[in-house]
Amino acid sequence: MSVLVFGDSLVVGVKPYIKDSVATVKGVQSIGLEAGVSKILAYPRKDLYVIDLGTNSQRVSTLEASIDRVLKGTGDAKILWLAFHFPGGKRSSMNAALRRAQSANGSRFHVLA
Repeated sequence: MSVLVFGDSLVVGVKPYIKDSVATVKGVQSIGLEAGVSKILAYPRKDLYVIDLGTNSQRVSTLEASIDRVLKGTGDAKILWLAFHFPGGKRSSMNAALRRAQSANGSRFHVLA
């Protein structure tokens, strides 16, 4: 199984603990959703994408559009998107968008809380 783990600074911190033989790991400090999704889609197709993006986003609509781009651009791969755990009211609306995507995409899109 081929796996891409992609995210912002949180993934930068875990990269040393994930063996290259298990997954391709790419973390980019302070990357935004749209730029992150573009980078994800530039990689060769994988079987599983583990995504931790959106902490730096200010809009739920940007997250929803980014989820849609990932789903359309990754074939039938499984997507595991990490839920948001930052303080403030935006977290609940961002996580609600992730849950809606999970509900709409059956076994293909999952949220890791």
